[in-house]
Amino acid sequence: MHPAQFGISALDTGAGFNQRVDSHGLLCPWPSRVHSNTTTAAAHTLSWLDEHGMLENDRLATESYSWLAGRMFPSADANIFQLLSDFTSWIFDHDDVVDESDLRADPSAMRRLFDHEFRLFQGQVAPQKPNEEALCDLGRRFQQAAASSVWFTRFALSFRAYLNGCLWEGENRATRHAPSVDEYVSLRPFAGAVWLYLDLMELVLSRPPIQVTENRKIRELRRCSADLAAWHNDIYSVGKELRAKDPHNLVLVIQREQDVELSAAVSQAVERSNDRVRTFTKLASSFKSRDALRYIEALRDFVGGAFDYLLESSRYRSFSEEQALSG
Repeated sequence: MHPAQFGISALDTGAGFNQRVDSHGLLCPWPSRVHSNTTTAAAHTLSWLDEHGMLENDRLATESYSWLAGRMFPSADANIFQLLSDFTSWIFDHDDVVDESDLRADPSAMRRLFDHEFRLFQGQVAPQKPNEEALCDLGRRFQQAAASSVWFTRFALSFRAYLNGCLWEGENRATRHAPSVDEYVSLRPFAGAVWLYLDLMELVLSRPPIQVTENRKIRELRRCSADLAAWHNDIYSVGKELRAKDPHNLVLVIQREQDVELSAAVSQAVERSNDRVRTFTKLASSFKSRDALRYIEALRDFVGGAFDYLLESSRYRSFSEEQALSG
């Protein structure tokens, strides 16, 4: 599907490359590729979901989140990619339960569920239901795919941090706490599973050298990538949060804190995001080593793939800002 169909145009930034710009003026970082095995993986994921009794959520059947995984991780090994495809559907199903069920404003019930899920993921308790077996299966497969026990331990902690981010949102809803912009920006990548997926990127890259992952500028690039993935999502899903009266969206947090119209808040969110694109581009230009460039390319795949999925997915188009405002 061509970007122009979504109001995307090309803009020469004067920085030696073309950037795509959407109808909001949002810089669209890098065109994505798609994993060659996505169609096959999507079919296997559908069977896996059915096997674990998860297709009661109609979106899992109609949305095919495998295509998001295919865009974010186009160079993954086929076996690892299948795992990422299955896990991505599990994550979206989990988000739907947390955000849209009675659980959404019940932090006590959330905490009990998340503690149990964390133990299931690590294989510390036996599953009692098919959907619990799905999480155990994912945990086992990640342990098998991990290059080391150290990586899986770190990934499990990232999974716990994602659950804690969901709990933070639930506590905010229950207490009607409106986070500040600074608080929101700090915690959004946890609740949105962004850090979790950046750890998965390192699994795809088969343990990139520590001199790359611990490099200060690389860590800044990771932060830029996390913010871009989260903020692009927020800009495109603001209508969804408006309808649900959910405060967890960068646009709405800015609107509330700055006391501005929604359109002005969108503009501020777009400028924050565009500034991250410019920072990323400047930082990335300073690297020459093969390992660093490979890591940076994976970050571009991740951000660009997530963005292009927003353009294609009915999950976001059906809740556009314009629909929310006209409703």
